[in-house]
Amino acid sequence: MGHPIATDANTKFSYIGPDGAHTVRPMPPDLFFSNPRYFPFWDRICQPGFHITGRQQADGSLLAISILWEPDYC
Repeated sequence: MGHPIATDANTKFSYIGPDGAHTVRPMPPDLFFSNPRYFPFWDRICQPGFHITGRQQADGSLLAISILWEPDYC
């Protein structure tokens, strides 16, 4: 959306696993910001989507509360 979004120690990262039930699983921040080849089942991902919940801070900046990585497994 053209605006940087900050994260902090309270931001929750998660992903939807390839189990067919769309189970949301936690993802550690270091994995989220790593090379995508380290993501779970990276070799079966076509195009991921992201769902970000956040809030606008008093200074106008955006802070992520949660980030859900939703891969499209093909």
